[in-house]
Amino acid sequence: MTFNATDAQRLRDLAFNAGYWLLPITPGKKKPAIRGWQEKRCENLALINRAQRIGLVMGKKNLWAFDVDSKHWPKSKDAFNKMLHDHIDSEFDPDEYLHQETPSGGLHFIFKINDADWTDKTMSNQKFAKNHEGEVVLESRGAGGQILIYKEAILSKLESLKEVSSSRIYELIDWANIFDEKPEKRKQYNETVTIKSKHQSSGSDSFKEFNELYKDLPLQYLQNNGFTVVGENKIGIQVKRPGDSTSSHSGLVFHDTGGFVMFSTSTDFEAEKPYTPFDIFKIQNNIDDNHEAIMLAKEQRLIADDIDELMEGIEVNKTAIKSAKKQAKKRVRMLKSFSPSEFVSVESKKPPMELIGEVIPMSGLTVLFGLTKVGKSVFAYQLMYEIALGKDIIGGTLKNESGAKKVVFYDNENPRGVIRRRYTVDDDLSTFFWKDLEGKIEIILDNTEDLEELPEKAPTSADYLNEAVEIIQEAIDNGAEVIFVDNMMRLVQGNSKEANIMGDIMLRFKALSETNRVAIILVTHTNKEYKTTKLTPYHIGGSAMTANYASSYIALNRNVSETRYWLTVPAGRFGSPIPGGKCIPYSIKSEGNNTFLEFEEMQFESDMNDEDEDGFWEGTKVNELSKASLKKRAYEIYFHESAQNASKTLEQMKAEFGDSAPKDSKTIKDWVYEVKSQIPKIPKNHDAPNSEQASIDLTDINKNLI
Repeated sequence: MTFNATDAQRLRDLAFNAGYWLLPITPGKKKPAIRGWQEKRCENLALINRAQRIGLVMGKKNLWAFDVDSKHWPKSKDAFNKMLHDHIDSEFDPDEYLHQETPSGGLHFIFKINDADWTDKTMSNQKFAKNHEGEVVLESRGAGGQILIYKEAILSKLESLKEVSSSRIYELIDWANIFDEKPEKRKQYNETVTIKSKHQSSGSDSFKEFNELYKDLPLQYLQNNGFTVVGENKIGIQVKRPGDSTSSHSGLVFHDTGGFVMFSTSTDFEAEKPYTPFDIFKIQNNIDDNHEAIMLAKEQRLIADDIDELMEGIEVNKTAIKSAKKQAKKRVRMLKSFSPSEFVSVESKKPPMELIGEVIPMSGLTVLFGLTKVGKSVFAYQLMYEIALGKDIIGGTLKNESGAKKVVFYDNENPRGVIRRRYTVDDDLSTFFWKDLEGKIEIILDNTEDLEELPEKAPTSADYLNEAVEIIQEAIDNGAEVIFVDNMMRLVQGNSKEANIMGDIMLRFKALSETNRVAIILVTHTNKEYKTTKLTPYHIGGSAMTANYASSYIALNRNVSETRYWLTVPAGRFGSPIPGGKCIPYSIKSEGNNTFLEFEEMQFESDMNDEDEDGFWEGTKVNELSKASLKKRAYEIYFHESAQNASKTLEQMKAEFGDSAPKDSKTIKDWVYEVKSQIPKIPKNHDAPNSEQASIDLTDINKNLI
């Protein structure tokens, strides 16, 4: 059967040209007719238009879908659909969601989220509620998921769909969880509240009227009794009890209801119990009985004379409290004000900022990087051993004044066989170097040696990152104080744009480190293989993203002939313990059952080069670079290492060439486009990104650059 797609084709063209990911669906089935659709957009519009049915990929263009499979609801399907529709209609404006019905009578609600963390599992494909037979009733389609399009008209409305915040979606997810038929969830649901939309009564009309009319009453009452307002967020107004000098706030007054909850146990209110405006009215008047309080409200003409008696046993909707906690958990930034005394009080209860001198902080990221074959992993394992025992590091150059720490080494680079050869004598496991350090060191290996079966599909960068974060968080929860990750670049997979995924990696690890105040040391390599040059943070893989998030750095370098190796500490947030221009030479040694770096006395980095060694560019000494060579180098940094950022290129040029570098960003741009103009044009049908142009051999371009 042919598919007459005159109107449908127009709508598909519209959505496709707006950047949405559309999929041809296998006839008679629900699965896409192409592979790899989660990572790569289908660019074959003709194939999409020929398809009888298409899918819309979620997680792209900020789309997320709430999937209602009503046929599995044990009672009336129509009543269930109406309740869900009413709730979403009460919580979201009409232009904030789209919906369609499925052939089985289910519903799809489509949202566009403006601040979603698509690496968060909650924003992927999740099951929220099942019936007593385990069949899914409510679920989501997010990152890595798609929905079938049954109403082509939806495609015309995607671009005008108003974006919503992730916090509102988390509230919807919280609400969806109560419909799970698992006994513990159902019990919690029955014992707390019946979820009500804004259009439904939360008890009798009188109760609703009082709480609607007097939302300001709780805050006024608190302020009259010595509470002070100290802040405000999306959920409500933060208040502090009288005499509280340690915590940031003691309670929260909700914007939507006027009710409040106290977190402090040192007040007249029960901690974490919700209070409504009517509850405060009863407290003000020293009344316990609901009926008596209603009569008093009538006498004072606070509510209408014909109000029915307040029903007994009314409970406040606790979903707002649960949502508040969940939003606080999901918050990615925290803006907080401190008085000097509060700052001292909070900081005095936490571990120190620095683990070892000015090199490895306990709150921030240390990046250990270098060229290939310089012993990065060997040095990382050596640091693990020395920190676990509380020893000084780098041959005693840097003093460890914080004592022994529990260390976890997350290694996705080296298989067991490599570790075994480096740290045993003749492969004899009884000589394993760390066998007596039980409880002080834990090595977590993430490699294919330990796979029980081959994966069905290749993991994405997000999969690797989420797994790594889970592993590290679990290690922290089990008492780890120092965590190594070797190698960070192994988390970048497939077609992921390196700069984007590196930003995610650094942000997630930075949050882990600072939230838990633990040291995280990331091992990685440079963004390309260099001839001898002074390594700076802008040579790290991931370039600016990595350099901007890290607190400190340790760099391992070698000369061209690979006869000399040295360690430097480029200045980071805490400065550098090694004077500028100096380094610590080392050699890679093996003694007994231990492979390690043996360090020598500090000397100047410039002395590490061979006398006849070329500089960064062939035939040119580093300190005698021609302007043509500088222009070529600027071009390479700009297009290949700094993502077309003139200011970052200028910083890197200054770090590499000092006074020989250009003086401003405008000069950088002039130089790189002068070089670019002399590179042969790539044919138009060659879909080459800028990074590919940057990798073109520059030796044959005009050597008379002025």
